[in-house]
Amino acid sequence: MVSVFIPTLGRSHLLGQLLSDLRKDTIVEDITVADNGIDNIESWGFVDWPCKKNNVTFIDQRKVGFYAMWNQAISRARETTGKVAILNDDIAIPPKMITYLHRDLVAHDLTLICPDYEMRVDSPVRKPLQIKRVHGTYRHGGITGSAFLIDAFRAPVIDERFRIWYGDDDLVWKIKQAGGSVAVLKGLPLDHEGSLTVNSTSWVPAAIREDVALWESLGRGPA
Repeated sequence: MVSVFIPTLGRSHLLGQLLSDLRKDTIVEDITVADNGIDNIESWGFVDWPCKKNNVTFIDQRKVGFYAMWNQAISRARETTGKVAILNDDIAIPPKMITYLHRDLVAHDLTLICPDYEMRVDSPVRKPLQIKRVHGTYRHGGITGSAFLIDAFRAPVIDERFRIWYGDDDLVWKIKQAGGSVAVLKGLPLDHEGSLTVNSTSWVPAAIREDVALWESLGRGPA
């Protein structure tokens, strides 16, 4: 079974279709939506509260950084399913996506796997380096931080100094340094709506500049 974690920046009310699609995937054990952009807890009034009976939990993480949220989700998964899918709030997924990712994560002894993805519009999404082809099943290319499944017991701690970019690069780099493998599942498409959350937030450009500087200071190659 798999846990699902969806961090969002004040966009929980737009997750109806994604949550509906996830509930149809029988391998999904539980779903957590973590919102760190709400102004007050009353803004959750939109929630179809009966959905809480379907293993969807909404949590308030207004004071938690983006990659700290990822680390916490991975840590929680070690106490439950052992595997967690971390998904953006601006994606559309194919049927049974989590099931197929889990199948190949296990079959090929991977640490991390993501679907094939494409952007609807131009978006500043960094493609991490050092992706390994496994048995010819996967294509070369970067993972997407917008949707991936990870083995929580093999997952490294992500550097929480990154604010909005390069956390996925940091994750992949550390997995590879530990001898793990990551892959992209060819033929499993993901529709990502061009980083809607990132592009609608005024503080993001400065945060990206800080992340670029941090990445380059770590000596892992050009940003």
